Amino acid sequence: MVTVPMLREGEAVGPIIVARRAPGRFTDAELELLKTFADQAVIAIENVRLFTELQARNRDLTEALEQQTATAEVLRIISTSPTELQPVLEVVVKSAVRFCGADDAIILRLDGEHLRAAAHHGPIPVDFALPVPCVRGTVGGRSVLERRAVHVTDLQAEAEEFPEGSAFATRLGARTTLGVPLLREVASSPRRSTPTLSFRSVDWKEVMPYGLTA
Repeated sequence: MVTVPMLREGEAVGPIIVARRAPGRFTDAELELLKTFADQAVIAIENVRLFTELQARNRDLTEALEQQTATAEVLRIISTSPTELQPVLEVVVKSAVRFCGADDAIILRLDGEHLRAAAHHGPIPVDFALPVPCVRGTVGGRSVLERRAVHVTDLQAEAEEFPEGSAFATRLGARTTLGVPLLREVASSPRRSTPTLSFRSVDWKEVMPYGLTA
């Protein structure tokens, strides 16, 4: 048996090993040939690594461009219809579904102690006339009351932490839920913020871990 390290810029990335069933030494020529194979393997590994990194960078650039395009579309609608709210909200929920890889998205408006649906996109049924209590037992209520993003990996399984929200999720078929409050600045103090009239959530019908914690 003989082993030759595969080296990239002096750093080993792995070995290449050859063996025989019969006892005996490999010749110097065979050893040199194995070193050549090791060098070629390193070149192949490096090419794949560079290509993978290039693909990842291109993918990130594409996603960033798509997100900028979506943001620009929202701004375009705001500029062309500054007094019309609904077209803007519709674009926002559609973009949330697309770029978060979600099945469903909804924007709820704060109405006293309740949240009411203002815009929705996706297959999960929504009753626009049904008020949702703005309490910590729902993802929307907690997000607004605590002024932070709330992410629940499986809302159906969180009946103790989110009793009302878990009941909604079980009835409607939602699982993973990510909610973000829409905040506005208080006019008297630019540094202070208060819950605005809205809350946005995106829902997955399957359990989908996301890069936020509840």
